[in-house]
Amino acid sequence: LLRGDLARRRVVHGGLLRFARGLGGCIRAHGRRRPDVGLGSLRGLGGALCLALCAQLRVTRFMIDAVDLDEDVVQKKLRRYMENYLSMMMCICSVFLRMINTPESGQKRNDIWEYLKERRPGFYSHIRHNVLNFSTNIGGEFGRRFGLFGYRIAQKIFKFN
Repeated sequence: LLRGDLARRRVVHGGLLRFARGLGGCIRAHGRRRPDVGLGSLRGLGGALCLALCAQLRVTRFMIDAVDLDEDVVQKKLRRYMENYLSMMMCICSVFLRMINTPESGQKRNDIWEYLKERRPGFYSHIRHNVLNFSTNIGGEFGRRFGLFGYRIAQKIFKFN
């Protein structure tokens, strides 16, 4: 994410996606102030990883808040695309937090899923139980290793870092 890109606003068929300016502080969505993601002890992991993870969590939460897919998006294909995109963002959050493997990162992973369940209960079950997110959120150490193994396989196939 580039800082200039975060300042842009896009209108998507009546739904307004607002991107926050900068990576720090609080984000305003629909006139409400939401506290910072706050990863406290994760700051010691290294600047790039922590900054990427903080930004990913902020943007994911912001996307959950920004558009109500049922009311704002009329076209079925666009709604399905945006649902799949949100699903991919939730998967990325889960994988990054599982890579860190600390109690705080596990709590943050549970928090982001609870936030989705609270804000968009209709889409929660679709997103949580699709193949991508189901495989990255299997419980226990085996589930963590299985999810990270799948992530590394996808890295080799699709050539991303």
